Amino acid sequence: MSSKALIGVAIVVLLAAAFGFFALQNPNNSETNQTTNGQTETSTPAPTDTMMDENASNSAMKNETEIILTENGFSPKTITVNKDDKVIFSNESGATATVDSSPHPIHTSYKELNLGTFAQGQELSITFPNTGTYNYHNHLNASQQGTVIVK
Repeated sequence: MSSKALIGVAIVVLLAAAFGFFALQNPNNSETNQTTNGQTETSTPAPTDTMMDENASNSAMKNETEIILTENGFSPKTITVNKDDKVIFSNESGATATVDSSPHPIHTSYKELNLGTFAQGQELSITFPNTGTYNYHNHLNASQQGTVIVK
């Protein structure tokens, strides 16, 4: 090989090495950066405005609705919620109770609504993924009934 060819190869190798060195030193090109004290830190990309707007609108669209069980029954007796909203049942009846789907006593209309037993001061919750009308009751006192309408 001629000396001109060797010099040309050496220049190309040096340029490639220099480019690689400077590219790795640029913090915008690497997720892991080295700090001045030699420790490694990982950078996390900041969320974009689009991501923040989407998250804000998703959380604003999902709601929680509380139904309180008192000694007189569920209050309110009927609620209307949107699909994927969370419904929270709070027991303030002074006794152990249940939330079960209708009809009593077989609880077969919507098995996911068979939430089971909860004591005074406890809560049960469910999210309804589908539209429809869902009837429920307290199995231990079947006169306590209610309805969730999901739009």
